[in-house]
Amino acid sequence: LGPLRSIRAHCVECCGGSFAEVRACASQGCPLWTYRAGHRPRGDEAATVADVPSHPAEQALSQAELVRDWTATKAIRRRCLDCSGHNSAEVRRCQLTACGLHGWRMNSGTRHKPLTDEERERLVAFRIKIREEAA
Repeated sequence: LGPLRSIRAHCVECCGGSFAEVRACASQGCPLWTYRAGHRPRGDEAATVADVPSHPAEQALSQAELVRDWTATKAIRRRCLDCSGHNSAEVRRCQLTACGLHGWRMNSGTRHKPLTDEERERLVAFRIKIREEAA
């Protein structure tokens, strides 16, 4: 799933499988709140969270300030930080692979398949060749 669909699935799970509950969600302090419908936030949604305080670890920023320039992957990262007590190392070590956001927690998705040993060797050889040509 892409980040928006992953957020939507996470919100549905959080609300006990009820799409109506996702629409009616009152947790405006959640980093995923404006993305809960599975699309980028619209202007009226950002205005709705204008006065909602964010987590104390995020200083004195309001939700609207955080949402304005954010992407879905940054919202996921922020949610993962909330879950881990704002400890980046804990986010990195997260073992909750059943969580739909797990693959996006480091601001990168699960769309890329792991490299095979042969591909990795080819990539290393290519990088060495580029460095030698530059020198």
